[in-house]
Amino acid sequence: MQKLDFVKKLSFLITKLNSIEFIEIFDQSFDSPDNNLFNFSQLVPILFQSKSNYDILNNQKEFKKILVDLELDEIYDSENLSFLARCFTKAIPYNLFIEVPVKRFWSTHQGLVQLLNLTKKLFLNEILLQKNETQLNKGILIFQITIEEDSLDASVYSDIFTNLKELVTTISKIYSEGDDKLDIILLDSGSNTNLAVQTTAETAKSLFLIFKEMWDFFTNHKFYKQKQHNQALLESLTIMQEIKDKTTSGVLTEEQGKEYIHYIKSRTDKLINHKVIPKCIMEENIQIDSVKQLNEMKEVKLLNSGN
Repeated sequence: MQKLDFVKKLSFLITKLNSIEFIEIFDQSFDSPDNNLFNFSQLVPILFQSKSNYDILNNQKEFKKILVDLELDEIYDSENLSFLARCFTKAIPYNLFIEVPVKRFWSTHQGLVQLLNLTKKLFLNEILLQKNETQLNKGILIFQITIEEDSLDASVYSDIFTNLKELVTTISKIYSEGDDKLDIILLDSGSNTNLAVQTTAETAKSLFLIFKEMWDFFTNHKFYKQKQHNQALLESLTIMQEIKDKTTSGVLTEEQGKEYIHYIKSRTDKLINHKVIPKCIMEENIQIDSVKQLNEMKEVKLLNSGN
């Protein structure tokens, strides 16, 4: 599992399992002037909510293994949870931590939060965990490279970055950004690869929009005849209309317009051929067989459409 995916899933688990709430209540008891009077029964409804969420997550393939790896299956065993509920309801505070299951429950949730904080600090820029809109406003776009073989050759990664760089350069010229920088800020390999790049905010948004519009068009227009499909897809892209408008108004010459269209078409084709797509698109469309759709999209060559 890639570091980015692990951190995101761990953060999601901590939220669903109410780990921070548990720790905060325990910390309040430690800080209480008279912890003999502290009300631990407030943990019980949170405990049952946590158990309910655990059961839901445990039935999801993407979370089942991580729950076992973190040994949460033992913590959320029904018999253990019943014992904890009795302890929190009846125990006198000063002897609560005599019980091994209580100590383990507290240390497990504390450990989850500490693990999340450590992995964030060691592996990731905090911005990589933010929503796609926030990332784009910082000029960051995370791609997922779907890998069906054991691994990708270094030459494939090189070709992907070259085509991304040329797309960014072309977009920056079209929108007169004047800055075509492109930095790799994450290359995280696993069953698939996460590739995070940073450029200017407007260029990142335009780059994302190309893939988003292609994905949405393809999802909704699968039964076009091939040539119609390619031409309609090309005409639907916002950036193509931008080139057309600027060519008509004289901001771009006819030659520049044709050159930029060629670069947009050819470089996008190559990236789709390598199964490169913004990660958030894949995550938002989990009901779709993404690998199958990417393979079908490979057959839709923009170069076969228009001029």
